[in-house]
Amino acid sequence: MCAFCIGKDCGVRENYQESEEAVREVRTWPDDFVVSKNKSRILIKCRNCLNEFEIYQSRLNQKRGQFCSKACSLNFHSKRIIGQNNPNYKGKIKARCEICNMIFYYYPSETKFINRRTCSNRCRHKLQAKILKGNAFFKGKKHSVESRKKMSKSWSYEKSITPKRNEKISIALKGKNNPRWKGGPKTAKAMRDRLRKSREYKNWRKAVFERDNYTCQKCYSRNGNGKYIYLEAHHIKSWAEYPKLRFDISNGTTLCKQCHDLEPKGHEIHV
Repeated sequence: MCAFCIGKDCGVRENYQESEEAVREVRTWPDDFVVSKNKSRILIKCRNCLNEFEIYQSRLNQKRGQFCSKACSLNFHSKRIIGQNNPNYKGKIKARCEICNMIFYYYPSETKFINRRTCSNRCRHKLQAKILKGNAFFKGKKHSVESRKKMSKSWSYEKSITPKRNEKISIALKGKNNPRWKGGPKTAKAMRDRLRKSREYKNWRKAVFERDNYTCQKCYSRNGNGKYIYLEAHHIKSWAEYPKLRFDISNGTTLCKQCHDLEPKGHEIHV
């Protein structure tokens, strides 16, 4: 009686037994490497260094214990993956040196950052000297002290980085000209946050603080003598109702955070 087909003799059970025996034969160790057998352990040879060591039969059945140490296992498998045996091996590329016309080979990974045009570093330096030409004559030389002073005077932070230069860059990278442009703010809150982070708002806020000498215009408190007071620039006429006066210095006043919290803002004005 067959348990698979419920009472019919179809031969499935015999095929199942044959498959079990085939698996058992695969899992057993080759006779050439088995030295002696005991009830508990088996003495076998390492596949890498051929040294004898003891191991349990259960480990062999699990296809484990083929090597006497982890170092032997790594050494054995590394030899099988080197070069063309590696599944990721792509072979070498044949090329001719532009300086000495010598044929050389290189791996595709070497062209990740630099194109291989020469066979060695010596030829590479010669090729660079040909490409540069004008700067090649200065190799091995140094600038004099006078020339260094002239170079330092010709370039300075104040001359090169000016407000006009910053404005040109900001205009060139504003709005749709910016590569990170995403279509602009889509809500009123996003528009307000964008304006408050702009250069115009920061300049207006600084100008209000300097005019009031960094002093609160209600309680007349300011930083100093071990005190730290957080100051804020307050719009006398509201930000929402008077958009034209948002960056007008006369429409601003300096208040500390406690006094600014007492001022009506936002929905409190429209109540």
